[in-house]
Amino acid sequence: MNQDERILASLERISSVFNQELGDIQQDSSVHIQQLSAWSEEIRAYIRLFEEISSPARLVVEHVLDLKFNDGLLGVETENIKMDRSIIDSMQIFEFGVIQVVVGNMQLSWRDGDYNYYFYPDMVELRTADEKSLIKLFFSRNFARQTQVQFAALKNLPQVIYIHPELVKTEREKRTRRTRKGEMA
Repeated sequence: MNQDERILASLERISSVFNQELGDIQQDSSVHIQQLSAWSEEIRAYIRLFEEISSPARLVVEHVLDLKFNDGLLGVETENIKMDRSIIDSMQIFEFGVIQVVVGNMQLSWRDGDYNYYFYPDMVELRTADEKSLIKLFFSRNFARQTQVQFAALKNLPQVIYIHPELVKTEREKRTRRTRKGEMA
């Protein structure tokens, strides 16, 4: 069982326990039930990360979550709105692949299946097929090195239109470049 399968199985078990417990206390009137329901929905959103969205969308969501949990910032630009990098309040995935991010005082949503992805080291562009709608997400930190293997796997997916060459450099290419720089010094 690979890492994704283990995490998904764990999330499904946790969700099952939440649902069972919520069913047992649903008739009670308490603010705590609302909080438990919110946590249950958040767990379902994480399950959707594995089951309902494309690989490029998942890479974006995981990077935004990494920024959120490690004090990173996210900037947003659309046709009508430009927001400087701000703290990420929340990130959720709803049914039918709808992804929602709340940054500062702005809530941004898009449906994964409607967008193509253009990856750059410190940003991603999401464009509809007709290119009438554009969303740019600017990251305070570049994509991590461990994601480069994932980028190589994304190259042939129809939703991925562009990947900056820096993101798909292999370790061998990097070693060669470092060696050449050492020879020049």
